[in-house]
Amino acid sequence: MHETQLHPCARCARMQRTCCQKTEVVLTVGDRARLARHVGHDHFGERQAPADPDDADFDPDDPNWQGWTVAADGSRAILKHVVAGAGEGDCVFLGAAGCVLAEEVRPLICRLYPYDYDESGRLTVAANHCPTTILLADAPAGTTMADLLDMPREKAEGLRARLYEELRNQTESEAPLRIGLVYDLRDDYLALGWSVDDVAEFDSASTIDGLEAALIECGHTVERIGNADRLIARLAAGDRWDLCFSVAECVAGKGRESLVPALLDHYGIASTFADPLVCGLTLDKPLAKRVLRDLGLPTPAFFVVETQDDVAAVTLPAPLFAKPSREGSSKGIEEQSLIRDKADLAAVCADLLKRFDQPVLVEAFLPGREVTVSIVGSGDDAEVVGVLEVLARSGRKDGVYSYEAKENWRELLDYRLVDGDDFDTASTLALAAYRGIGCRDAGRVDLRMDPAGLWSIIEINALPGMNHVHSDLPMTARMAGWNYADLIDRIVRSAAQRMGATRTAARR
Repeated sequence: MHETQLHPCARCARMQRTCCQKTEVVLTVGDRARLARHVGHDHFGERQAPADPDDADFDPDDPNWQGWTVAADGSRAILKHVVAGAGEGDCVFLGAAGCVLAEEVRPLICRLYPYDYDESGRLTVAANHCPTTILLADAPAGTTMADLLDMPREKAEGLRARLYEELRNQTESEAPLRIGLVYDLRDDYLALGWSVDDVAEFDSASTIDGLEAALIECGHTVERIGNADRLIARLAAGDRWDLCFSVAECVAGKGRESLVPALLDHYGIASTFADPLVCGLTLDKPLAKRVLRDLGLPTPAFFVVETQDDVAAVTLPAPLFAKPSREGSSKGIEEQSLIRDKADLAAVCADLLKRFDQPVLVEAFLPGREVTVSIVGSGDDAEVVGVLEVLARSGRKDGVYSYEAKENWRELLDYRLVDGDDFDTASTLALAAYRGIGCRDAGRVDLRMDPAGLWSIIEINALPGMNHVHSDLPMTARMAGWNYADLIDRIVRSAAQRMGATRTAARR
């Protein structure tokens, strides 16, 4: 292989002692689990006191680092080197062409090079870590090591957040859980004669297979329960689980998404995602918008059409956007949803009222960019995974993020992560909505830009789609540097923190 074809880190190793040879690579619990699954053993790590005493000293910029990484006996978990003792030889995973590990399983600290960072989140490119004068000699002017290593700032921030989250949680119990998987499977309902439109919100077999595989990869025991009817039967029979991972939408009523978490609350079993109240609130889009307004958060002006007679009272100027008030997965959102001539409003509302048998939400249409902000965690620990912009392919007749577009996303849509000021403002607004409404574990907040270029909240998804390939939250996480099992593990850890409180409340 020609020198210029080598990975930059491999080229560096031929010039000088590299970070792979002289650095103690601290391992989180997540790092160890990912590496063990990848290489099939756990003999790559060791525990020893930091070789550099400064590594164990209190750092005011990183006040928790010592407590999170150094155990009571003064040791910490690090990668082994070929010669005993870190810093005396090649890392066990350093090959002739660079690191032999796939990027997604490398220790988080390795993946964060060449950035400097701390717990507060500051990220700067620290060029002094690398022989930039040599590695960047043939690169265009202005190229940084971050460019050369394909590590944009937003990706680095996602990795930094994961690093500190794993450090924060690694002192907690790592015992595997017995997890019940609750879901509505499309094929089950199609077999009962339901239409394709009727099952649009339900999950495919590949989604459930992916969830089960990821939970098992995280070390848990998984039992497939199925839908709410099957859950009720299992609970009545005395079956119990440490935690239920529920993506069940359920089938009828205003509170259908609240059914499973309410049942599990009654039996003292913790479950993933929002509580029954928040599930009901976010399913009712007009009601959620009223709460957002009360929180002082921007959302488009709207009107609720409950009967055809209500159309005459809509005073909002065109363009307008109409959709069912209590559906998910973009059900009922089609090309006709974007109403450019108010004369068409009556026909669109009549169609939606008949097809979905529920009120129609009519909003002022915002013509700007559309993003979805993916969030994990609960309360103050909630953090943004990434801001994903949805871009319609050239030649499409509309820019509507419809059910058809989501189902045929490979042909109709492009996605990209947003960074810079737009990331900051969208993230701040989305976190305020997520926390204000009371979402937990994970969710999404959809935003669009108004004519003035300001973000406004379209809706909140407290029970996000979890298909490992095409659902927005997993897709955003993947683009931000997470793998699917890590995302699922983060959700489970967040939910597991409630297990003791849920059981105590159930006994009262």
